[in-house]
Amino acid sequence: MVNVYVSASNLNKRGGGESDWYGILNVDPLADYVTVKKQYKKPALLLHPDKNKFNGAKEAFNLVFDAWSLLSDHSKRAAYDEQRKYKEQQQK
Repeated sequence: MVNVYVSASNLNKRGGGESDWYGILNVDPLADYVTVKKQYKKPALLLHPDKNKFNGAKEAFNLVFDAWSLLSDHSKRAAYDEQRKYKEQQQK
């Protein structure tokens, strides 16, 4: 069986080994709150530890929850976006 957590964490890393919170929820950085919430609910329901007993599901759920926690909070999201812009400029 595929380890969900390893797959999610490996596929959604940006340069520097940091998590790509937008990639984890599969949303565009310009997505509105409603879109982010909808994209959070789908994997959260599938990966919730009470419903999914596969290896890595709990960790994957935590990763999705962390993405939601950051992207649903306006001030945290703004700070994350600034950090992304800065790192992108540094890589050029």
